[in-house]
Amino acid sequence: MIVRPFFLALILSSYLPAFCNETATLLAAEEFAQGAKQYLAKEYKESAESFKRAAAKNPTTDIFLNLGLAEFQLGHFGWAMAYWRRALYLSPWNSSAKEAIEHLQSQNKIRRGIEDGSITQKIHSSFLQYISLNLILLISLSLMAFGFWKLFAFLGERKRANASGALPPVFPMKVGMIIGVFILSSLVATVKYFDTKTIRATIVVSSVHLRTGPTEESANVTEVFEGQEVVVQRLDKNWLQVTHAGRTTGWIDRKTVELNSGDVL
Repeated sequence: MIVRPFFLALILSSYLPAFCNETATLLAAEEFAQGAKQYLAKEYKESAESFKRAAAKNPTTDIFLNLGLAEFQLGHFGWAMAYWRRALYLSPWNSSAKEAIEHLQSQNKIRRGIEDGSITQKIHSSFLQYISLNLILLISLSLMAFGFWKLFAFLGERKRANASGALPPVFPMKVGMIIGVFILSSLVATVKYFDTKTIRATIVVSSVHLRTGPTEESANVTEVFEGQEVVVQRLDKNWLQVTHAGRTTGWIDRKTVELNSGDVL
């Protein structure tokens, strides 16, 4: 199994100092450093365990990126996909997570299933998963503040013009454009908010059957494969009701998937 050199150079070298100095607790940083050392020594199983312990203490993008790398080297492609999707969920702008997912898909290590043709999934996969809700909110608030400032300035000019008997100023096109962009960004922020609340999971076993009910005795509905993504609808003890490809709903054992986005169950 080959991983392109930029993965190791970028993730293990660039992320480690930032992780230790800025974002991690001391214990998580120690586990992360140990995992990186084991990865470089090609002790991939031990490396994955170290990264998992670090993630339990401080779940960050860089940990999940490296955990995915260790699982990839072990041939656990479903786990690798799940952890890289989790990294992308935490940091939608992270190009390394996106490239890692694309690299795994290009290697045909996971089986491609029926494409989800739903509008919501298409918007998620092509746009929403790569943008940050906080960034959209910041843009919306900035546009709102700037728009109100320009609007109040226009109303003040018109008031002064009316008081002096001069011709009132024309409503500035710039203000109209700002309002339009603000409405658009607010709409995107709303859609992104609900998208982040959607619980998505990745199949981490070679294959599993969706069943009509939360028991092993329930009839099979369809089969889903390692690395494919499902949307979690609800939890019943150790079983999850999920939707696959936007059209098929059934029950699977909780142990066959790893959550990669949304609120933790």
